[in-house]
Amino acid sequence: MADLRFGDQGLINFTPLMTLMPRVENMLERMGIFSVDFTDEDKVEFERIEIGYDEMYAVARGADRQVAGDNQAKTAILRMPFFTLDKIIKPKDVHALRAFATATDPETVQSKAERVIARVQKSHARLHQKIMYQALKGSTWAQDKDGNPVPNLQKTFQSMFDVADADMYNGAAGGAKSYDLTDAASNPADEFEKVRKHVIDKAGDEGDNYEIVAVLGSDAFTALKNHPDFVEAYANYASEEEPLRRRLGGLANNRVLRWQGVTYVEDISGEIPTDEGYFFPRGFDEMFQLMYGKSDTIDAENGDEEISEAYLYVTTERRRQIVESEASIVAVNTRPELVAHYTFTV
Repeated sequence: MADLRFGDQGLINFTPLMTLMPRVENMLERMGIFSVDFTDEDKVEFERIEIGYDEMYAVARGADRQVAGDNQAKTAILRMPFFTLDKIIKPKDVHALRAFATATDPETVQSKAERVIARVQKSHARLHQKIMYQALKGSTWAQDKDGNPVPNLQKTFQSMFDVADADMYNGAAGGAKSYDLTDAASNPADEFEKVRKHVIDKAGDEGDNYEIVAVLGSDAFTALKNHPDFVEAYANYASEEEPLRRRLGGLANNRVLRWQGVTYVEDISGEIPTDEGYFFPRGFDEMFQLMYGKSDTIDAENGDEEISEAYLYVTTERRRQIVESEASIVAVNTRPELVAHYTFTV
């Protein structure tokens, strides 16, 4: 940790300290499915572009020429959610105390501030994880202290982009499809082939350079790998394991299996229930988007502060030191119809 000297100024921007102990990336972030952008606006626009095509037919030279149509775009406007986390350090918090993990070293304001900053970083990492996983589940994440969605901030992507129920997997708004992974007579690969075909159908002509990824809760992954139709595939998987892990961003603790065109990844974050799973295409540009906004400071309003993933400020006063942190962040999926949600019998 860098030396925390406060000099003669009462307020110092310590946002660079947020990068001294790098934030631990969550699994979805390591997969690289989110494009990242920054904005200095309180409201931000997200576009869903549907690329069509035109039939071409033969004509004689000199005849009237054909006219191409236009792509369709749907714009959704969101107000940027804002999150804060502060801590006040008073003299009594360090008086006559020893530093953590030491026998005699006295606690100081600096050592206390370092631990506060480390805790703040972990909290911001947790926030990122919640926001990204909620995007996979189908909506933005903006909840109050009681866990209730904040009106006009937490919205479903299907409603934002006016996606018809018929275009969603299983033909329902956010509806999960049920499947029994304990049924030895039913081949899971045949069931999940329906997801692959659905993605191909709804993706249209936007390319075939993508793979289908299934993020499964731990119990669902275990039930899948123990299914008679998957046992042999999983047992013979070791030779491909490391290349696959590297392709998915270096997953370490998560179990991974690729079979018949689908990559199955175990989720251990706790964000996905252990008996559920989400299927989606990995490789679509601008499908999952992560947007960061400005801080709530005078410097930000004047354009003197660079937009960052998170912000950290330390104010030193005679009788207290104030650590303030904040973030303005939203994650969006512009193609919610390409995500399939399952609940499993395990």
